[in-house]
Amino acid sequence: MRMIIGAATVGIALAVATAGSALAASQANSSSDPSPAVKVHQIPVGGHPGAVAVDQKRGIAWAATGVNLIRISEATQHRGAHLPIGASLVRVDPSKAMVVAVDAAHGTIVEVSERTNKVIRSFAENVTIESLVLDTKTHTIWFSSGTSVTELDETTGHVLHTVPVASGSRLKFTGALAVDSTRGLVWVCVDGDGRNPPPGLIAEIRESTHRVSKKFGIDSNICTPAVDPATGKVWAAAGDDFRIIDEKTGTNKVVTGIPNNADGVAIDHRANNVVVTDNKSGTNDVYLVNETTKKITRTIKVGFFPISATVDPVTGNAYIPIAFRGVVTQFHI
Repeated sequence: MRMIIGAATVGIALAVATAGSALAASQANSSSDPSPAVKVHQIPVGGHPGAVAVDQKRGIAWAATGVNLIRISEATQHRGAHLPIGASLVRVDPSKAMVVAVDAAHGTIVEVSERTNKVIRSFAENVTIESLVLDTKTHTIWFSSGTSVTELDETTGHVLHTVPVASGSRLKFTGALAVDSTRGLVWVCVDGDGRNPPPGLIAEIRESTHRVSKKFGIDSNICTPAVDPATGKVWAAAGDDFRIIDEKTGTNKVVTGIPNNADGVAIDHRANNVVVTDNKSGTNDVYLVNETTKKITRTIKVGFFPISATVDPVTGNAYIPIAFRGVVTQFHI
């Protein structure tokens, strides 16, 4: 799956080539950081954790480890229930107290009740699902696979729409997703093979028309988007830079100087922070970036190979899966 294997492949392959410049940037930023050290808590979850989702209404985090789906209390950071679901991706719909996970081994989407910790239903998709998001306003599931993005009814699992995104693009495939429920927009990164410029793309899908409405080229083979509905801005981590897109105007800006692995970005609007993971420089850091100034304000050491980022804006807790250590790193913003 992209969140573990894909990110690892890209990160390791680029580590040597980018170590000098990325490490220099990291050291420059961290050396000027006057903030006190952040207390980091390592939560053992086993397996190869690839994603965490939070229910900010109930203060619950869920970790997908590829072997189990692990429930974590945000109050204590202790593990609770563990379900034998080989989940590599996970999301939460707090309004339904429901967890939605991808069982990679069986090619299914599994829904779990937070009230009972039991499986409600599962949908056999029989495809490789690269990314998954929920629109908690329309109660729909969106997943990327191959050259398309598919929308499912969250209750029935019925396919509502399939949106071609990368069709006609040689050796390009849909990857990471983000959704802005407020504006009815789904964002998808289209990963490239590095030989056909632009190497990758990021596309906007309008939920009302189920069509791609905008596409932007990026100077990376892989990217991950995060949306701040409060500002209407999309932050797309793209390896050597960030692409920041204004959803209203369609204008986009390239921001440099923020090392990232193109696989971990989350936004906490209440704290005015963007949480960014970096495993390419050899330092395995997480950066807190000010949304307004777009500058790194804090550097946090987390452990070997951080691959994604999740933040609960209510508790201020950030969760970073550490792919090859069987742990999830937690810290408070």
